[in-house]
Amino acid sequence: MTVVAEYVRDRILNAKATAHVVSHSTPVLSFGDPTRARVATLGLNPSRVEFLDKEGTLLSGAKRRLATMKSLKLRRLKDASDEQVAEIVHDCSTYFQRNPYSRWFDQLSPMLSAVGASFYDGTACHLDLVQWSTDPTWSGLPASERKSLLASDVPFLKKQLLAEPIELLLLNGRGVIRQVAKRLQVELQECAVLDGNSHQSTTLFTGLAFEKVRVIGWSTNLQSSHGVTKERRQDIASHVGGLANGGSQQFSIGYSLFEHRHRFAVWAASRAAQRKFTSVPRLRDAIQSTDLPSFVREHAGTEITPARFEELHAGWCEAICDNLRAAGVERVAFGRAAKLVAVYLKSMIVLGPAANGTLSQIAHPPIDRLVLKALARNEAIPSEARRVFRKTNWTQLDRKSYYKLVRVIRENVPDINPFWRLEQYWNVTDDG
Repeated sequence: MTVVAEYVRDRILNAKATAHVVSHSTPVLSFGDPTRARVATLGLNPSRVEFLDKEGTLLSGAKRRLATMKSLKLRRLKDASDEQVAEIVHDCSTYFQRNPYSRWFDQLSPMLSAVGASFYDGTACHLDLVQWSTDPTWSGLPASERKSLLASDVPFLKKQLLAEPIELLLLNGRGVIRQVAKRLQVELQECAVLDGNSHQSTTLFTGLAFEKVRVIGWSTNLQSSHGVTKERRQDIASHVGGLANGGSQQFSIGYSLFEHRHRFAVWAASRAAQRKFTSVPRLRDAIQSTDLPSFVREHAGTEITPARFEELHAGWCEAICDNLRAAGVERVAFGRAAKLVAVYLKSMIVLGPAANGTLSQIAHPPIDRLVLKALARNEAIPSEARRVFRKTNWTQLDRKSYYKLVRVIRENVPDINPFWRLEQYWNVTDDG
């Protein structure tokens, strides 16, 4: 059972909902795990879509993002058992491993990437000044209700920032900046103004909260402001990264768990594909020349279709091939690049914290001689497909023949859903 701090337990049991709090919702203590994160983004309050669909119906089953009073079979929060309290906390802490509202949170990814953090590897979480989701949204609430919610909920946020190991707090939008200065009494200094050109300008602020948490904020609400282009987000992210990492007070999340897994995944992939080909350092550099690592960092737990995966997969493999050819490596083939990508994704996703996500289910497993030999021997597979497996040399596959082979495997090999189950045909005791 999830261990719950006493101040968190008190927040849940003593929660007081106001008139426009989403019915049957529970307090959203965090998005992600603040006991592990070193970076937190901060908003005003959770969106109604965390609990309701477009028709205003409470989310349930696989669509549910967070614990609800109905999922807990609970009438009043003050009557929650230790197990029900733990379930509320668990659903908040594991939010990005299930069904996150990616359309909203991914707008913050450039800012997090600029400081070396991500919601999807646990190095970042999202917090709110008010932990209740409301309908209507914050701007549509009566001023008296907004004031009441802030007065009751901000003290919990203060306790979080004091109790948890968060080192950097990123403020999204002028409304959040104003409330942090007022309610948390953080002195924020204007440090830069980005020219608005065709849209509004953006002012950046810095400060220090409780003598332990560095604060950086930008006046433009990335999700709500009109005219916020991709270029503007990247410009803000660049300045945020400079503020976080520049000067004498550099911010660093250190050697993170993501970096730990990434280094192992790169090594494992390079070793798996290097035989009679090229060196591990050269293959490592080829992987890191792509946006594969950043995609995994930012989107590991998000929904993805097979068609979108194949599009991304082809781009990663082609980029690896181009890098290797530019370095003068001979016998470069799409099949070799695909094995690099497959082993990397196996280490980072299939065996990682996003193992239950769609990417883990559809990512291509490593396809090599051992797998193909085992498939060719399996009499449960149609003879025509077995003939294809017998004649295929994975180290010579071009793009077209690789995806043709994948289709033959999917259509003829039983019991390979999710796709990583293909590796039941990989026997490490065979002669590699």
